[in-house]
Amino acid sequence: MYIKAKYNNLIRPYMRTVKQGFGSLYGGNQTSDVLSAEENLLSEELISNGTFDTDSDWTKGTGWSISGGKAIATSASSGSQLYQNGLIVGKKYETTFTITDLTSGKFRVLFGDGGNTSGDFTSTGTYTVTFTAAGSTRLGVRTVGTTTGSIDNISVKEIIKRTNERTIENENESNFPN
Repeated sequence: MYIKAKYNNLIRPYMRTVKQGFGSLYGGNQTSDVLSAEENLLSEELISNGTFDTDSDWTKGTGWSISGGKAIATSASSGSQLYQNGLIVGKKYETTFTITDLTSGKFRVLFGDGGNTSGDFTSTGTYTVTFTAAGSTRLGVRTVGTTTGSIDNISVKEIIKRTNERTIENENESNFPN
């Protein structure tokens, strides 16, 4: 039997197995329940200087600069990139960033090779995107159209899946929910 059970305010898979031949002193079957859950954990920060405190750690394409605690695109032509390397191809990541100013054009987040990108971001705000790196180790921001605007607080963390299992054994099947 496989059902979902509520455990610690999370919906988790719940599996019951009956082991034949094991039981109490009086004979019978012993029931074993397994609570199993996958949880997403985030790694430590993987980006250096995501707050742009200094003009370092980032490769800047034409039209990009780092100043005043921001990465600034000034009339950057379409496709110009600001990026770092360090992702692992095939791993899943969560990135958060803030567009602090955008007067023309659009920004797009780049995850690996040029074919793996987010949708276009067209207004100021803080955004979170989940992605899998493909083709290269690059994480960056790319301009779409001639772009003038600024980015701050880029954070990238690997999403780590963890599976927890808890086995509960009971000799009396009637104590378990159906």
